[in-house]
Amino acid sequence: MGVAALTLAFCLSFQQTAKAEDSYPQLTYSLWGNISWDNDNVSGSGDMAYASLGLDWFMLPYDIAAFNTYVAYKWRSRIQNEAYYDANGPLAGMEFRGKYLSVGADYFKENLPLQPYSANGGDACDGKFPCVSGINSERMQYYATSFIQWDLSDKKGHVYLGLPGSIWANETYDDDNYKDPNSRGPSTMGFINQGIDWIKFSNGLLFNTFAEYRWRSKTVQNEYFDANGPAVGIDFAKDFYHIGADYYWQWFPSWPYSKSSLPSGPTMSARIQLYLTIYISKP
Repeated sequence: MGVAALTLAFCLSFQQTAKAEDSYPQLTYSLWGNISWDNDNVSGSGDMAYASLGLDWFMLPYDIAAFNTYVAYKWRSRIQNEAYYDANGPLAGMEFRGKYLSVGADYFKENLPLQPYSANGGDACDGKFPCVSGINSERMQYYATSFIQWDLSDKKGHVYLGLPGSIWANETYDDDNYKDPNSRGPSTMGFINQGIDWIKFSNGLLFNTFAEYRWRSKTVQNEYFDANGPAVGIDFAKDFYHIGADYYWQWFPSWPYSKSSLPSGPTMSARIQLYLTIYISKP
């Protein structure tokens, strides 16, 4: 954790020192948060967030990418089937951050506060041993993250203001040492979005409608995690926040068992979601 301590110490020192934009190291930070209300009985309402503080140490030639070290904290929680979903914890990492692609590695001390497991150390609560809750997972994670934006509008006086779109994708490989090699493996998540900006109000609030496809998948303990499907929605955006609603046809391909009215096996959840999202970052 020496990288974490060094990064944090330098970041704190920046409170007293101003740096020119072209000098290094440079302070970086980001805060992303999402609160949602869902009217389904699969995942339900929930919240997710990620906060990081770091330093850009140098820039590669031709401004290809900045080398950054950081400390962060992330969490996710929901009110339905939360035992295999809720997670939180600190991490420290390093990355090369480019304009469209970042690659790096971090060490994540993840707490899964409600995940059940057998007292004999096995995954299954089969009744032979007492079933207890709570798993701490310390692991290295190697990742590549890409974010690309575009606007398909020709800016020629159409009824709409713009046709913005974006794609975000995150590919990871986790080396998880809390149990055995079967708990290691790759995962992916992301979305592709195409929207229409219709009107910008005098106070700067921008009204947008969009269509989107979302996915998330991992190779181990994926029954309550894997999901994908299309969504359509409306969004009001200003400065660092978005408020909106969407209708999401979410497919759970590995749903393991029946709960209430849900069938066992693959399950579809078509639902309305209301959300508030904030994002603040530097750079």
